[in-house]
Amino acid sequence: MERAAVRRARPGARDVRPARRGSEPDDVAAVHATLHGTHRAPWQGLAPTGRTIAVEHMFFFRFTEERITDVWEMLDRPAMTAQLQG
Repeated sequence: MERAAVRRARPGARDVRPARRGSEPDDVAAVHATLHGTHRAPWQGLAPTGRTIAVEHMFFFRFTEERITDVWEMLDRPAMTAQLQG
């Protein structure tokens, strides 16, 4: 599921990559990541800036019988927009 989130970010920052910070084992797991990338293509109406960004991101996964059944994600969009706009 983390891969899907990274794929959605790639049109605007092709070198985006998560850096995992930790997780909690249970039927719901939380993963705190910092997404790093360079804005090299149009994204959400913004022309490429060439700026490198680091954005906090949270993923939450629900497991049923050792399979992921639900995914939630939270991205610090205000911080990302501020970094892209300078």
